[in-house]
Amino acid sequence: MQYLAIGKSKKFTVELDDSPLSGGGQGNVYRISYPYEFSHYCAKLYKTEKHAKENESRLKYMINNRPAYTEMQKIRICWPDYLLYNKSKEFVGYLMPLAFTGSRDLKIIETYTFNQTIAQKYPKHKSWNKFDHSNKDGFIRRLQMMKNWALSVDIIHKTQKYVLIDIKPENVLATDTGLISVVDTDSFQINDGYNVFKGPVATPEYFAKTAKQIQQQGALQTTYCDMFALGVSFYKILTGTHPYSGFKLLPPYDTDEYCNIASHIDADLFAFGINRKYIEFLDDFNLHKRFLDLPSQIKTLFLRTFNSTTNYPSAEEWVNVLDAYIHKTDVKQPRKFSGNAPLANTETRCLCVLVFDVSGSMATSIDAMNEALGTFVENLCLGIGGFCTSSKDSVEIGIIQFDSSVSIVRKPCLVSSVSEIPILQVNNGKTNTTAALDVAISMVESRKTQYKNVGLPYFRPWIILITDGNPDPFIEHEVNHIASRIRHGIDNKQFVFNAIGIGKNVDENFLRYISFGNYNRISRKNFSSMFRTLSCSINAMSKGFDNDNPLDGIDDISL
Repeated sequence: MQYLAIGKSKKFTVELDDSPLSGGGQGNVYRISYPYEFSHYCAKLYKTEKHAKENESRLKYMINNRPAYTEMQKIRICWPDYLLYNKSKEFVGYLMPLAFTGSRDLKIIETYTFNQTIAQKYPKHKSWNKFDHSNKDGFIRRLQMMKNWALSVDIIHKTQKYVLIDIKPENVLATDTGLISVVDTDSFQINDGYNVFKGPVATPEYFAKTAKQIQQQGALQTTYCDMFALGVSFYKILTGTHPYSGFKLLPPYDTDEYCNIASHIDADLFAFGINRKYIEFLDDFNLHKRFLDLPSQIKTLFLRTFNSTTNYPSAEEWVNVLDAYIHKTDVKQPRKFSGNAPLANTETRCLCVLVFDVSGSMATSIDAMNEALGTFVENLCLGIGGFCTSSKDSVEIGIIQFDSSVSIVRKPCLVSSVSEIPILQVNNGKTNTTAALDVAISMVESRKTQYKNVGLPYFRPWIILITDGNPDPFIEHEVNHIASRIRHGIDNKQFVFNAIGIGKNVDENFLRYISFGNYNRISRKNFSSMFRTLSCSINAMSKGFDNDNPLDGIDDISL
C-alpha cells in the first residue's frame, strides 16, 4: 500500500505493510515498510470516508500545535506528524511514532489476582511479574509507572489546548520497565479559544459526576474529566479494585437503579466517601483495605479526587507526590492478605441469557445455530471478532433450551471459565416458550442477587429469545403472564429483552407483543450475523454503554 505523507515541512511517499498491526473502532494501524528511516513510525488508516472527513481538520491543527516535552526517555506521546493521502489525493489517515517496543496496555497490572501471579495470568509476559504485589518492589514499580503516566498527562494539559477525555488503563501502553506511550491522540478534545474539536464519549466507569453534568449541558469538557479518570485508574493499579465498587450497598441503594459503577459515581458511593454509611465491606480482607495502608499524601490525593467536584489534584501534583515517595526507603508496603481472600475478579459483570427453541421445526437450522454459537463463545474467549481481550473476564453467558420441556444447558458463568461449548440438541417436542422465559427471568433475578451479595457491579442483563415458531400450546393467560413479567422488568430497568424470529412461520404478532418492540427477524441461515451484532453490543456494554436493544443492528430478512 502506497500513500503520500505531508507534514509541516516535508512531503514523501510511504509504503505500508499489507496486514494491520492492530485495529480499533475508527481505523487500523500499520507498520511502515518504506522508507526505512520511518520504520519507527506507524500509520493509522481510517476505515471509512466519514471517519477520515471528521478528523482531517483536527489532525492538521494537532500537527501545527504539538506539546513540547523533553522526557523522551520515559514517555512517548504518539502525536500525529504527517497526513496521509491516497493516489486520488483523498485524506485517509496519518503517521505517528510507534509506542515503545514491548508495550502492553495497563490492564495487565490494574487488577490484583489472588493465588496467581501476573506471570501465571499472562504466561507470554512473565517479565511483568515484577509488578506483582507479592514482589517486594512491586509497589514502588507501580508508583514509578504511575508517575510517568501522570507526567504525560501533565505535558498535554500544560498546552491549555487539549483534554484527553477517555483516560483508563486500557488506553495507555507501557513497557515492563515503566515507560509510557500515550496513544489514540486523534480523539482528544481541542479548544484554544478559536478552534474547537469535541472529543469522544468517555467510558462511564471513569467519568466524573461533574463531567457528566457538563456533557448534559452540551458544554466542552475541562481537565476535571481527565483528573477524575486518572485518579480512578491509579486507585485500581494500587488496590486492585475500582474505588466505587467491591462492596455491598445498603438501603436505599440496594436496587437495580444502582447496579453498576456509573450509578455509584453519580450517587457519591466511593468506598471512603461521604456516603460511606450506605456501604458494607464484605469481610476483613476486602481489597479496599489496601487504601488504608497507602502513604498519607497519596491517600489525600485520592480523597480529593473522589470527595470533591472542583478540587481535583492536577497531574503535576500527582507527579510531585509520587516522585517523593518513590525515593523514600520507608514507604509502607500494602498488607498481604491471609485467610479468606476477596474475589479475584471484580470486573463489572455483563450477563447475557440465551433462550433457544429446540423443538422439531428447528431441525433444519440447528447445525448453523451451533456453529454460530461456538464461534461466538470462542471469539469471546480469544478477544477477537469484535470483542476486547478483557471481555472474557466480565461477560457471563447463560443458556436455556426448550421444546415441550425447559432445560438449563449452562448456568450463568464467566466465559473465561467455559471449558467446552455446549451443543444444542433438537427434540420432536412442542414449543413451551412461556415456561422457558419464566426460567430465564428467574435465572437473571437469582444471578443479580448473587452479584449484590458479593458486592459485584453489573450492567442490565440481557435475555434473548431465539425461536422459529409459536407457543404450542398457546394458553392466553400464560402468554399474558409472561408479557406482564417482561414489561415489569423492562420498565424497572431490571433487564433488557429481545426476541428473534427465525424463518417464515414465526408468529411476529406474538413476539412483538411480549418484547414490546424489541423484535428482529432473521433468515434460518443468518445466525452468524445475529451473533456478530450481539458481540459488538456486548463489547460496548463492557465499556459501560447501555443499550435498550442489543440487536438493533440486525435487519429483517424476508425469505
